[in-house]
Amino acid sequence: MEISITTFIILSILYFLATHIALYKIFEKLGIVGWKALVPFYSTHLAVKAIHKSMWWTIIYYVPFLGFVVWMGIIVELMKLFGKVKFTEHFLGVVFAGIYLPYLAFQDDFKFIGYEEAAKYKKSKSREWADAIVFAVIAATLIRGFYLEAFTIPTSSMEQKLLVGDFLFVNKMAYGARVPNTPVSFPFTHHSFPEWVPFVGGKKSYLEVVKFPYAKLPAMGKVERNDCVVFNFPAGDTVVLEHQNRVYEQLVRDNGKDFVYSNFTVVGRPADKQENYIKRCVGLPGDKLQIVDSKLMVNDQVAYFDPNAQFTYKVVTDGTGFNVKTLQKKNITTEPIQQLENKNEYELT
Repeated sequence: MEISITTFIILSILYFLATHIALYKIFEKLGIVGWKALVPFYSTHLAVKAIHKSMWWTIIYYVPFLGFVVWMGIIVELMKLFGKVKFTEHFLGVVFAGIYLPYLAFQDDFKFIGYEEAAKYKKSKSREWADAIVFAVIAATLIRGFYLEAFTIPTSSMEQKLLVGDFLFVNKMAYGARVPNTPVSFPFTHHSFPEWVPFVGGKKSYLEVVKFPYAKLPAMGKVERNDCVVFNFPAGDTVVLEHQNRVYEQLVRDNGKDFVYSNFTVVGRPADKQENYIKRCVGLPGDKLQIVDSKLMVNDQVAYFDPNAQFTYKVVTDGTGFNVKTLQKKNITTEPIQQLENKNEYELT
């Protein structure tokens, strides 16, 4: 089910209205004038004050996305003041706040029990662990989705600078974080479960029951020449699961579409679940790019050249193989790309 931006905005407005109508009634039961729940900023200040939390809660509440974590905390703490302390009650209050909070607020038996009575409730060890895990997962998911995410280098194209398997943290706000197209997914996974996970290893880790159109948040800056950027390979929307390191279109060209579909599993992936790659940006829109005598020229000027840059050579042997240890000592990688009758054709980098 794809949800348009317009539909999402309408649902957000309805959620906002429903929760603040609930706050109106909750404020009245706390002895606060109800209409104050409808005043932006002031209502948040009063809610934080009512649950006896510091001003930092109010400040963080207005930090994009992280504020949602504070909002969940406010809901839970308010519910405690009315004797609602069960995990299921808090779950419903957080996940279905637009429905459950108004339902509770207008119940006659939903009464303020007092701060001293609310403070008497002590969580069990298992409940403390459950709350901590849920909080950590939600906070980490929001940070990973909109602020900062760890990536693993997938290919050797940046070798000598970044090696295959290296970890790096990427600032998603630099060029504008992308709104998730498929928000219903298992935490801390990209598109598939790790192979070692029992029963679901290697299988899809997201559902497409809810899909948002492609959209990005405002960027903090623009892509500049020679920036190292993380991006999605355009052809990554279609993948052969048995050969995920190879481009689908190339497999079809080499083997034929019928052969590929008969022998392998072909799947489509939304934009936010495609493989991530890292490259150095050498040209911007409108630039003139040329390669002259193995040198990259941008707008008729020699482009930035990394002193550790490598070149790829095509080498055809008489059938004699390479000494792998010698190649490794010289930092040369070898990748067989085609085997002929009595010769091997290699790409050496």
